[in-house]
Amino acid sequence: MTASGLSPPMNADRVLRLLFSDGTVGDVDFSSERWTGALEPLNDPE
Repeated sequence: MTASGLSPPMNADRVLRLLFSDGTVGDVDFSSERWTGALEPLNDPE
């Protein structure tokens, strides 16, 4: 459980949880998106 009392989504690496003041909660899953350019994940230097 997180501080807000909600469990994180199963694949939380690329999921954005939206919490609104009226109590509405939603998860946006970005795991199928392809990120390039400035939004590309950092690579582990060798």
